[in-house]
Amino acid sequence: MRQVHQSDGPLTGGAPRFTGMGTILSATRAVLLATTVGSALLSAAIPTGAQPAEPAAGVVRHSAEESESAQRRAHAYWTPERMRAARPVEEYTAAGRAAAPPPHADGKPWPGGKQAVRTTGQLFLVVSGGRPASCTAAVVESGSEDVVATAAHCVHLAESGGWSERMVFVPGYEGGRAPYGEFPARRAAVSAAWMEDEDPDEDYAFVRLAASDRGHVADVVGARPASFTPSPHRETVVLGYPADPPFDGESVQYCSGAALASPYVNNPRQHYVKPCYFTPGASGGPWYTGFDAATGKGVQTGVTSAKPVGPGGDAYVFGAMFDAMAERLLHAADSP
Repeated sequence: MRQVHQSDGPLTGGAPRFTGMGTILSATRAVLLATTVGSALLSAAIPTGAQPAEPAAGVVRHSAEESESAQRRAHAYWTPERMRAARPVEEYTAAGRAAAPPPHADGKPWPGGKQAVRTTGQLFLVVSGGRPASCTAAVVESGSEDVVATAAHCVHLAESGGWSERMVFVPGYEGGRAPYGEFPARRAAVSAAWMEDEDPDEDYAFVRLAASDRGHVADVVGARPASFTPSPHRETVVLGYPADPPFDGESVQYCSGAALASPYVNNPRQHYVKPCYFTPGASGGPWYTGFDAATGKGVQTGVTSAKPVGPGGDAYVFGAMFDAMAERLLHAADSP
């Protein structure tokens, strides 16, 4: 999860710098109270012989593990030992290395049955220098039944080397186990605004996965619908795999509260939930409204993006809320 360093009052020096858990970003949008945010990365690939459709305006699509053999290599790379050793992608940035962990946590282990949260999982990836990293992602409804949503900084981050590699999604991950299998990435889509300026308001990405030997990821664990009309003041459940203390990244955690328009940025597309003491590793985790704890059904409205650093700041978590651009990215990732 990116980190937003707060000042005691409004900024007077113009736009903030956003720092991820692996790279330093620059932002074009002015901030009222915040100054710095951290980020992460991710990767993807196209099926052999397929010619992808031209992406829509403002969309950047990336292909990585194009062949089945490359996908097999990605799958083979992620042993249970490497999964447990993976660090939040933000830790490979200068800001992430310098940040102190929060003193306590309000994120809680998921108390219900695992079936309800099995569409959420760990997104494992490799950043520059061959370093194993992780984020959170969740399955969304799509025509291919193969798409997950995550944070853009979990897909591409300049400071940690650009596009990530060997990305694999593990739904329902727990303690080095992959109870529903592993799904290598084929393709990722982020916005041009993210690529150019790492705009925090568009810190969302969609990734199309390869099917496993069990089938499409949505057939195996299900998928949740997404809403592309941000609506604050709605009760929201946030899921993720925070990995810095006091968490260990080995099980899904949750927090909940009303999603409110952020007072720290002058674009209301970013919302926050409080209290939520998630730490790095939770980036890309889903935000749900209308969430049924018994069935896991709900509507995804955004992904975890950042949290403030400063007095009381660790009580917040910020989300990049889905909008018209996010909808275009979903279609771009999902298209042939």
